[in-house]
Amino acid sequence: MSPAADIVNSTGTRAIRITRPLPVEVEAPGLVRTARMVFRPLRESDRAEFLRVVQSSRAHLARWSELHRPCESDRAMFDRQVAMCGEGDARGTAWRRAAFLDDGRLAGCFNLNSIDRGLSFEADANWWVSAECSGRGLGTEGVSALLEHALTDLPRGLGLNLIRASIAPENLPCRKLAQRVGLLPTAERVWLAVGGRWEKHDVFERRLQLAV
Repeated sequence: MSPAADIVNSTGTRAIRITRPLPVEVEAPGLVRTARMVFRPLRESDRAEFLRVVQSSRAHLARWSELHRPCESDRAMFDRQVAMCGEGDARGTAWRRAAFLDDGRLAGCFNLNSIDRGLSFEADANWWVSAECSGRGLGTEGVSALLEHALTDLPRGLGLNLIRASIAPENLPCRKLAQRVGLLPTAERVWLAVGGRWEKHDVFERRLQLAV
């Protein structure tokens, strides 16, 4: 993938050109580094830091990034997150990574789910950033790295050509972030469960334009 990528929306009528804002390095299988963060699979040794961030960010995440299932404890939620990470890697159906700063603090998580390598190589993206790390551009840095890795050819990247993200109409910071990194709004709408409620979300996408 070149330093800049052409992206078109689902109608094929609009195109923009995105330049990489920061270098993305793949240091080992499953491990990606940007200027300020390292992305790696969540593991058991991360339990204390993950729970600290979840507890300190509870109010910050509750509206748009509810991590818990109904009646699920923090510890059970962490166990489920670790299991989903391992299963996704083993089956090739997800690429879920925790992002850590150089001082060891968890900055957030950046995920690709429902990876499909059928007629279209695509995945669904979601992400969250901790309360103490918000407002520092780490979300933009992280999602840029996620897209870069997803849309880069195998074996260095994941070799996908379409990434979707579902974002609530009221979630203005996330919508602005999406458009900064080249995720364009589509006409598609989906209903997702958030905090026990079903809410309508707009679908954004970034599509790799293949050379012909």
